[in-house]
Amino acid sequence: MLFAASKRVLLVRRKHEPFQGMLSVPGGFLRPLVEDLPGCAARELLEETGLQLAPSSLIPLSVRSNPNRDTRGHVIDQSYVAILNAQQEEQALNCLQAGDDAAQVAVISLQEALRQPLAADHRQMVQEAALTMQRTRESLPARIKSWLLGITSASASLPMRRSVAAT
Repeated sequence: MLFAASKRVLLVRRKHEPFQGMLSVPGGFLRPLVEDLPGCAARELLEETGLQLAPSSLIPLSVRSNPNRDTRGHVIDQSYVAILNAQQEEQALNCLQAGDDAAQVAVISLQEALRQPLAADHRQMVQEAALTMQRTRESLPARIKSWLLGITSASASLPMRRSVAAT
C-alpha cells in the first residue's frame, strides 16, 4: 500500500516466524476454491491492518516463484499495490490496527522502508510498488506517447504477413 501524497508505504511487523519481528508487506495464503488472488490480497490487508479495500482497487505487480524465497516451502507470490491520494490516506490512517499475523502496523517513508531489513524479498515488492506509483503519476499524454513509441518500435521488428481471404 502506497500513500501517493506523502510518499509513504504501509508495512507490518511480523508477529510469527518466518521473519518474526521484521517489517514486511501485508499478505498471506490463498483460500483455494473460496477466493481469487485480488480477493485474498484484500482479505489479508484487512486482517493484518484493519484497512478494507475493494479487490478491484488493487494493481497487480509481479509474481515471484523462487523455490528458496520462503522457509515454509515453495511459495508462489502475486503482489499487489493500492495507491491512495491524500484524502484516502487520511481515512486509511484512522482505520489502521494490527491484527492476525501482524504485531504492529507501520507507515514509513519509501526511502526509510528501503533502508530497513525487510522480510524475504519484500524490498523488491516495495521497489516495484514505488515504480508503479511513479508511472501512474505521469501525465496521460506522456503515457500515450510512451505506449505509441512501444508499438512503433515493436511493429518495426515484426515480419510482414500476407492476409488470406477465406472463400
